[in-house]
Amino acid sequence: NDRDGLMCGICNGFQALIKLGLVPYGQVTDMTADSPTLTYNNISRHVSTLVNIRVASNLSPWLSACKVGEVYKVPVSHGEGKIVAPAAALEQMRERGQIATQYADLSGRPTMISPYNPNGSMWAIEGITSPDGRVFGKMGHSERTGENLYKNVEGNFDMRISKAASDISNNKPIKNYKNKNRKLVPASRCEESGAGESGRRSKDRENREKKKEKRFPYRPTEEWKRSGKRRDIKND
Repeated sequence: NDRDGLMCGICNGFQALIKLGLVPYGQVTDMTADSPTLTYNNISRHVSTLVNIRVASNLSPWLSACKVGEVYKVPVSHGEGKIVAPAAALEQMRERGQIATQYADLSGRPTMISPYNPNGSMWAIEGITSPDGRVFGKMGHSERTGENLYKNVEGNFDMRISKAASDISNNKPIKNYKNKNRKLVPASRCEESGAGESGRRSKDRENREKKKEKRFPYRPTEEWKRSGKRRDIKND
């Protein structure tokens, strides 16, 4: 606060910011049972892929170069990227415009469905800010941009977050930051079970996977071991 600066944490940096309380509270504070936090991905293992995210709010200086509703492609690589929080905390962040970015499907809509939402974050949240927008935390690696970095992949990777923050901090004090183009579209509420037909498709897929697991167990059963049988694999 005294230095009137900006702070951005990506992936592990986001984990540090949220554990300290800098997001969503804007100050270092002890965590409580009601504090938003990051936990293990739904798939219970590390995920590394490319996903779409939509801008839900550009109230932060970091997102001053983005327009609400724009969709960007970002790489993600994490094992603990799922944001969880009580309903009251989610509502408060939504009303204040602190839900900055959300995981989106191919139509640009926030989604709880994997693989578009790679970790199962509540309300499809990918990034949040402090109340004044000066602190920004997100899971996707928006810093991984550059010419010829991605081949045969459609989408806009450059959110221009560093340039936007640099331009603003070089021209005026952050505390007096005013952007006439700032907008807030309330972040969509995405229930964990999915919504409508998408949620039903997700449940059906889970049931199919469970049945498949029963038919083809990953480890040999004790009965199979006792039988002494071995697979006879032949090369065609």
